[in-house]
Amino acid sequence: MHDLLDMTMHDGEGPAAAAQAEAARLAILQQPSALPALRQLLLMHGTALPDLAATLLLLLAAAGEQAAQQVAAQPGMLPALARLLQPSSLDSLDHNYALETCFRLSQHSAAAQRMAAEPAVAAGLLRVLHAGSAQLSRSDISRAGAATASRAAVTLHRLAALPGITVAAEQQPSIIAVPAGLLSSSHSWEAQRVALEAVADMVQPGDLAVGQFAAQPGFIQDVLQLLATMPAADDVSAARAIHLVVCMLADGSCRAALHLGGRGCYTAGCRQGRCRCCCQDHQVQWRGLADVALPGRQGCLGACAR
Repeated sequence: MHDLLDMTMHDGEGPAAAAQAEAARLAILQQPSALPALRQLLLMHGTALPDLAATLLLLLAAAGEQAAQQVAAQPGMLPALARLLQPSSLDSLDHNYALETCFRLSQHSAAAQRMAAEPAVAAGLLRVLHAGSAQLSRSDISRAGAATASRAAVTLHRLAALPGITVAAEQQPSIIAVPAGLLSSSHSWEAQRVALEAVADMVQPGDLAVGQFAAQPGFIQDVLQLLATMPAADDVSAARAIHLVVCMLADGSCRAALHLGGRGCYTAGCRQGRCRCCCQDHQVQWRGLADVALPGRQGCLGACAR
């Protein structure tokens, strides 16, 4: 068992090592005593064992739908994970590994259904979210802290759409407010970057969440400001910000708030003279996206303008 656990930790050394690690994860899941043992380790507070157990569970949860379902279905596993979701330290490693495990599990429908039906999970995620909310006024929130709060928001957002979630209506606004608040220019770029990833994960054109985000004070201005000031080489973040603008343009109430007028496609590629039309990137025809005005930026007059 120890050898198998050791092999799961070495999957970043090439295809052969990754395949070996994947086989080791599946072998662990086939052992009847493995998951109960990891659950017991999660409960051994005051030692390094919960940290180790959460790390290994994260590796197992990332092994696919069936693996995630096995982890979530293990009796007592979800409450044990939820106990590690404490707000005392947004940056603690055991906290982040437990949260990341919940995040990975929520990506799979069967595992997410079990999580939504477990009150301890929602309670733990809300503790993390509220800790993040308490730090929004601080300009020194770390990247790890921002990532922790954002991960909790995304996970709760996924679960809130499922039957059985135990999140009171008055608490749900934090799911939107925390990642939206982290996009403010008062925070570091690294904190903004992880929040942008979270928000882009939570919205699609036509979603109710689009209007909820747009209604947050300063949110639209923060997104446009990010597009204008983010590092030119960060095409991934630029694409996420453009995705948010696309989603808002699909919403009539958001469209008016974007202060349309002028021209401009503002991906990082455009600013480097490489027009990569955001309309084409998203495989939709959004004539309006070419009309989002960002003062001080010269627009791209390629495919966006036609």
